[in-house]
Amino acid sequence: YLRIYIYADGKKDVAVIESIFIGYALGLIYFNQIGDEQYEVLDGQQRITSIGRFVKNKFKWYTA
Repeated sequence: YLRIYIYADGKKDVAVIESIFIGYALGLIYFNQIGDEQYEVLDGQQRITSIGRFVKNKFKWYTA
């Protein structure tokens, strides 16, 4: 269920951040507990990665 990051096209990654700033829901993110304090992402990896890349200044979001 883990796959390579495919949102780095300058559209999908930006759409995730834009949705957050506008106040739209991103949808549920699902985790599977694999240890006492260990989790793996079942669904939401692309959104989580987009947020992390934005916070680390890997891409910009500009309002029109």
